[in-house]
Amino acid sequence: MMFPAYTIENYVEFGQDCQQKKETLSKQEFKVFQESWGRTLVNHCIKISLWWESLAGEWEDKLKQLPFATIDRSGLHKLAQMPLEALNDWYQEITASLQEHGVLRPQDMGRIACLFIPKPKRTLKLGETLTDEDFALVGKKYKLTATQLEALTQQTLELADGEPVVTEDMFPLLEAQELDPSVLLGKGDRTIWCLRQKDAEIELERSLRLETERKLNEELDQRLAQQAQVYEEKLNEQAQQHQTMIEQQAQRIAKLEQLMNDGLSQQKAKTKPNSFFSEVNSLTSDDSQASKKAKGFGNLAMANSGTSH
Repeated sequence: MMFPAYTIENYVEFGQDCQQKKETLSKQEFKVFQESWGRTLVNHCIKISLWWESLAGEWEDKLKQLPFATIDRSGLHKLAQMPLEALNDWYQEITASLQEHGVLRPQDMGRIACLFIPKPKRTLKLGETLTDEDFALVGKKYKLTATQLEALTQQTLELADGEPVVTEDMFPLLEAQELDPSVLLGKGDRTIWCLRQKDAEIELERSLRLETERKLNEELDQRLAQQAQVYEEKLNEQAQQHQTMIEQQAQRIAKLEQLMNDGLSQQKAKTKPNSFFSEVNSLTSDDSQASKKAKGFGNLAMANSGTSH
């Protein structure tokens, strides 16, 4: 449907009517209504009416007073897509164009509005705090259902544990679903992410290698310790056996010495008279000699006495 020479109020009123029907009709009935008027026209006018209702009263007056010969619906829709805080900058640009050219063409509304419309976000940046718009972009990139996107958003927020959620916080969840996080990034960040991934893989391989070496060293140390313990036990056993042999040998030697001493004692007892009887015999022998001497002296004395008589 075309609105030649229509004003802002015309589009706003039509959009309000479309919005009312959207709220009262069933989905199927509203779909029929959209098709009868044109889906784009209906959706644009609903957007315009909602935007218009959000404006302060002074802005409504300023926009109505702009000397457009007619209002271009597409241009008005672009104006409705601008952030409200950019409206003042747009107004300064449009009035400057009016002063320069002395007239406002219908396309000027949309042309200048495009300068202040944020470009649709197509990629995410590393380290960037995620917004609802970013999550919506994720859902669009991976063609997630509303339920899937809501679950992903909730899980990401839980992982952040109250901290601001950045782009990388979502990546483990995406990888768990076998989704490639790099498709969310621009060319520069994608290169950085891939390099980080390679560095992480190298570090992981290094960690695994070090862990393997550590385990092997532990096993080797354990085996060496076990072997050393077995060797020490054998040495102790051999030392104990050797000590036992030495003690047994010493006992044998002691017994032999005792036997030898006993044998020598027995031989001496057989070949040498008893010391006591030897002393007695010695004394007896001395007394006999003394007696003989005394007897000799007695005989000599008697002989001398006989001579004298």
